[in-house]
Amino acid sequence: MQELVTKVGEKRWIMQEYDETDEQISLETVPFQIKLTDLYRKVQFEAIEPVLEENPATETG
Repeated sequence: MQELVTKVGEKRWIMQEYDETDEQISLETVPFQIKLTDLYRKVQFEAIEPVLEENPATETG
């Protein structure tokens, strides 16, 4: 999932979430659009293993 945060005024921001790779991002200040697949075409992400947190409610003392 990708997030786009846009400032729309003094202390005002809008956050948009994109979860599909074929979605398109539009910029308001310049006439520009790009698909997420094109934006991240040459980016290589490292695999991250999930961190399992211990649940203190299930521990006995």
